[in-house]
Amino acid sequence: MTDIKPYIKPTEVVEPGAGTATEAEAAMTRRVGGDETNLNPNCAVEPADGSWRTAAWLDSQGLAAAAIAQALHSTGCTSDELAATCALASLSEEALAAQLEKGGLANVLARGLRPSLLKLTQEVTAGAELREQHGKFHQDGVAFELKFGEIRTFFAGLEAQIGPPEVHVALAIEFEHTSAADSNDAFTTSNYGVLTTPRTEYWFVAEPERDVDWPTETKLTDSASAMRRRPLPSKELGTRLGEKNVELRSLGEPELMHEEGVGARLYTGPMYVKYDAILRGFGPALNGCKGNRYVTTIHAINSAIVKASKLTKAAKVYRGVSGGVLPERFWTANKQGVRGGVERAFLSTTYERDVAIHYASSSDSPSIVFEIQMGMVDRGCDLGWLSQYPHERECLFGPLTGFELLGTRVEGRALVAKLRLSVNLNALTIEQVLGKMKQSQLDLVHLVRDGMARQEGMPPDALVPFESLRSIFLARERTWFNSAANYKHAVAQLAARNASAASCMNLEKFHQQQGTFELTFANQSTFYGGLEAQIGPPEVHVALAIEFEHTSAADSNDAFTTSNYGVLTTPRTEYWFVAEPERDVDWPTETKLADSASAMRRRPLPSKELGTRLGEKNVELRSLGEPELLHEEGVGARLYTGPMYVKYDAILRGFGPALNGCKGNRYVTTIHAINSAIVKASKLTKAAKVYRGVSGGVLPEALSVPNEYNVKGGIETSFMSTSRDRDKAMDYAKHGGGVALLFEMELGMINRGADISWLSQYPHEVEVLLPPLTGIELRGSRIEGAVVIYEAVLTFNPNAKTLEQVIAKMRGAHLGLVQLFLDGFVHSAAPDDAVRPLRQLKEAAAAREGAWFNEGAHFQAAAAEAFAARAAVFEALRGRAATWEGAVRTATMCSREGEHGAAIEVLARAKLGVDEPVRNVRLAQWMVKEQKLAPPWPATFAALDDPSLAPLVAPLIREDALEVGKRVLAYGNSGLWKDAVVRAVSADGQSIDVQVGGWKKIGDRPRTKALVVSYAGAGALVRVASEAGCGALVEALLAAGVNPLVADERANTPLHRAAAGGHVAICRALLATGADKDVGNVQDQSAAEAARTAKQHAVVRLFVPTLSDSEFTDEACTRTEQLRAAGKGDVAMLRGTEDEGKITALMVACRAQQLVSVEVLLPSSELDAQSAKGCTALYLAAEEGDVHILRALLAHRAKVELADSDGSTPLMRASCFGGS
Repeated sequence: MTDIKPYIKPTEVVEPGAGTATEAEAAMTRRVGGDETNLNPNCAVEPADGSWRTAAWLDSQGLAAAAIAQALHSTGCTSDELAATCALASLSEEALAAQLEKGGLANVLARGLRPSLLKLTQEVTAGAELREQHGKFHQDGVAFELKFGEIRTFFAGLEAQIGPPEVHVALAIEFEHTSAADSNDAFTTSNYGVLTTPRTEYWFVAEPERDVDWPTETKLTDSASAMRRRPLPSKELGTRLGEKNVELRSLGEPELMHEEGVGARLYTGPMYVKYDAILRGFGPALNGCKGNRYVTTIHAINSAIVKASKLTKAAKVYRGVSGGVLPERFWTANKQGVRGGVERAFLSTTYERDVAIHYASSSDSPSIVFEIQMGMVDRGCDLGWLSQYPHERECLFGPLTGFELLGTRVEGRALVAKLRLSVNLNALTIEQVLGKMKQSQLDLVHLVRDGMARQEGMPPDALVPFESLRSIFLARERTWFNSAANYKHAVAQLAARNASAASCMNLEKFHQQQGTFELTFANQSTFYGGLEAQIGPPEVHVALAIEFEHTSAADSNDAFTTSNYGVLTTPRTEYWFVAEPERDVDWPTETKLADSASAMRRRPLPSKELGTRLGEKNVELRSLGEPELLHEEGVGARLYTGPMYVKYDAILRGFGPALNGCKGNRYVTTIHAINSAIVKASKLTKAAKVYRGVSGGVLPEALSVPNEYNVKGGIETSFMSTSRDRDKAMDYAKHGGGVALLFEMELGMINRGADISWLSQYPHEVEVLLPPLTGIELRGSRIEGAVVIYEAVLTFNPNAKTLEQVIAKMRGAHLGLVQLFLDGFVHSAAPDDAVRPLRQLKEAAAAREGAWFNEGAHFQAAAAEAFAARAAVFEALRGRAATWEGAVRTATMCSREGEHGAAIEVLARAKLGVDEPVRNVRLAQWMVKEQKLAPPWPATFAALDDPSLAPLVAPLIREDALEVGKRVLAYGNSGLWKDAVVRAVSADGQSIDVQVGGWKKIGDRPRTKALVVSYAGAGALVRVASEAGCGALVEALLAAGVNPLVADERANTPLHRAAAGGHVAICRALLATGADKDVGNVQDQSAAEAARTAKQHAVVRLFVPTLSDSEFTDEACTRTEQLRAAGKGDVAMLRGTEDEGKITALMVACRAQQLVSVEVLLPSSELDAQSAKGCTALYLAAEEGDVHILRALLAHRAKVELADSDGSTPLMRASCFGGS
């Protein structure tokens, strides 16, 4: 679709059907089951399958019921219609016919029918003319054809369309609007005529307090001044986000981030034209972006929609299109009876029907109004609370939303298209997108741990390291794993634990319904977990697992009887009935079917015939580009159509008598196989109505009473059998007594079940099977005789996966890693031949069976191959750039990937020269002057590790100064870091006054609690160099006057980074220049706690000295020649001197971890001598954790029981510092 964000103006909404109406007209516009039906007499309705049925049209007019009632009661006014109608039951058929004739039924029908027929003819004629006119407009070039994606694009997801977001979301959004190629280029919006730039729009939303004359709407007159946008103060935006987050927390949903609020508000203004152009991939606005794809901003907006849509009330929304015509795929149904497409961009709609019609009809060109009913799951995001134009009452849907045409009608000059939307449930929040690599590592830990647990002879204690590693990974920020180096380190950590567990093998062994009932549905939160979260993953060897679950499990030989046909059988028998039907067995029969119904009895389906039928379906699937059905899926699906359904459904529902009969056998792989068959075969199912009869049930409140979002519905946790045959479903509902319920459900473009009658044990049921965790939303109800009919809309579970996808989960993680590497190179325009090793590796990995990656050793080997291929690409890039611009682009990519040596070499060969001292100076000058040390260049500068270069950063030092007007992170009285602006700085620079949220002033903040936040410049260089352990460079930078308190957005200072890296000397230097070891980051983690978490015990002891630290100071350990020699490992000096005082040379050697000194001193030293505070050599070695020195001391029988003056023994000290 094109730039058609609706122009909105204040208007009074007139409800359809308002005003006076005759009784016949009232009947035609009646409300059924609480939901208004599409029965306007001025509307010609075209069914979704492209055909037209007289009976359906007559039923929609409601004429028959009104005419029959009038004829039956023609004798006079009836005060009690129920009694009068019941009395008619005593009449014979002839008498009843006479009564209807006497009442003039034919005349009443004709009188009511003729106006409707005239209206129908007029509307059909008008519709045909309108469609013809639309076609003519398109051929003449007056109108454009709306463009939609193929259905297959729906399943790919946003990341496949535009790529992943940056890790630092806030900074990336700012960069995309203020520092990109098009940031200062003016553009004008077509709806309000605002002339602006991306940079201006960003500051209008992010810093509305700026003293700026913001761009105005040239297409709004002075009388419409109330409709003009106004800045929303930062404090107010924060307050509104907070209010929404209270609601989200109450629902157990993730909260909105500030960055998502900024992105969503940006979309409601002029910037929508650029974002939508990027997503659609065409249009004038796309060229104006100059290659800036706004990837992170678009992900942030999408994430806001995913979250905030949970708060939207289900209602009708509308979208007006002026000058557009529908493409042919909306007029002609495909093989599955579906008409529609996928909107690639965001979809703006309004709750105001008349406004959408007005916008669509605002010119002489074709006009279309889309009419959309939101549902339980398929809801947009109501943006009125943060919109730049709140009067629009905008409801925004995410990219890749499915459009399915249900019908059309004509209203005036507008074509009204009634749509069903399918919100793309592959849409992820920002947290989920950024956490994909973290999740793959957690999955790998789980996989390897479970693999080891299944090994015979594996002691339980050997698995503890896996749980420890999992805890470490869980505690790490998700973005940590997006670094290739960090991911590689994580894989190595797991490999080490795997090897450790394997070495412990064989040390020990493992020890090893009758009457009325309320239908049970799960709440909506269950919907998003997916089948694997409900029952666990399937086994890799699917066929063997299915056989085992039915023939060798605890319940395999236990008989059970089905309630529908009365089949007495066992799981073992049922398996062989499907898997080996040729066996010479008297198969169980249906005791509840009479002899006259013998045609309905099940019969074995020969294996060859099952294979033939699967082959026929696979031909159809191949033609659609869809994955083919496996034999195991066919077996699973056919098993479900027989008696085994009672066990599978009991497992999924988690209750019922059949559950106890399973004896712990959960049929996990079988259920996954059935689900996979449904996912695949549903692509062949034609859109139509299906029915499900329920006997003796009553609806729970969740399905009978709308919730606060106007939704009536729930989640069916088990499979759901339905039938195309309404009469059969109706008969089943009436069978057995009690309340009879019939669910009437419309299958749609995306939400289709699998027609499995072709392999069913009971093909006469015409069964359409729906997968577990399907959302059921009630839209209406009515009564037919003694049966309650419920009209329902279905939403399939977005996490429903095929067997291949589930089993290939780790292959997907590996391909994700390779793609992560590829994306980095491709986005930096690396030559195709250079990235060939990664492309070849990706092709080879994709060709491997998914189960291969499920072996921990295989996955680790594949990861090693990926890193080797990545290294090969970097090697290929060295010296490849023909121009300086190309060299910069390649070097930037290398630096971003942590390959700083390659980046330096690329730049050196291109321009800077290869002589190292000269090269380094030129490179540092270029990074400072030309790049302002913007990311990723601080890390490359640090990689030079040359303290002589520190003076070159002097021009950037001022940028990080704490001065009035500077944006900082301030630590408030509430104990939280807040975005703030400096309002005053004391003369000595040690006390700061700040303003938080544009209004709240906080005075006398210490310098360490008002942090400049930057990823560029001199301060960022100190932080990066501190993390990398470049001690001499850090000291030189600090001496040059660089601010040591420049933090990242999480309030991590250089001291936090140095402490976590274990760099004691750098920590000392930072503390000497004013860093505070006790100031926490946004997670309230101080530098000392960061060191403790990272097990950097030497740094922890710098911040919190131990008893030995207070005694063994530098001065004390260098007091004599012998002590100095012991600390340095000077063996010659040691042999010529002797101990003096309480601190011995052996103690100092152990503390300095000088093994050579220890070995020389052991024969002649007093092994168990104690210092003034009780420390022994063994005690000090235990603190330092040097296992070689400890072994040497213990070999000489050092006493382990001697304690210091506080009572701590060597074992206690080793335990304190993780010396396992």
